[in-house]
Amino acid sequence: MIEVPTQVTRNTAFKILKDWDNKSKKQIEKEMEEYENASGYDRIQIDKHMSHGCQYFTETDVWKNDKKDAGSYRICCELVDYCSFYYQNWFYWTCGGVFLFFLLCCILISCCCCCGGGGRGGGGGGGRGGGGKDKKEIEELTEED
Repeated sequence: MIEVPTQVTRNTAFKILKDWDNKSKKQIEKEMEEYENASGYDRIQIDKHMSHGCQYFTETDVWKNDKKDAGSYRICCELVDYCSFYYQNWFYWTCGGVFLFFLLCCILISCCCCCGGGGRGGGGGGGRGGGGKDKKEIEELTEED
């Protein structure tokens, strides 16, 4: 069974990743098999261990150089699926930026509609009809015809 530290620092995570990279292919296969066959408390402990190591995986040379034969790549990307785009920081920053853009667009559109855009709204219909002309102007125009 794997002993998992309660608080993982960056150095601890890099040590875990380095240990995985130093293991042989056979040892990695065995570890992957243990992960797939584990259940209950053992599975929880292994999951914690894997996530502690993989949370800094995208900062390693293995990730940057796309070394698919490295142990850390096999565990983090193939087994735990940590390399998917929705686990990456850029994905969350992009989603946040798109959300803010739409929010600003909605605010801008609502301000334009409510605050006098197109000659309607904003006043609440204070008894004036005919497109802003008062009664005298309307009567004068009809008398001229």
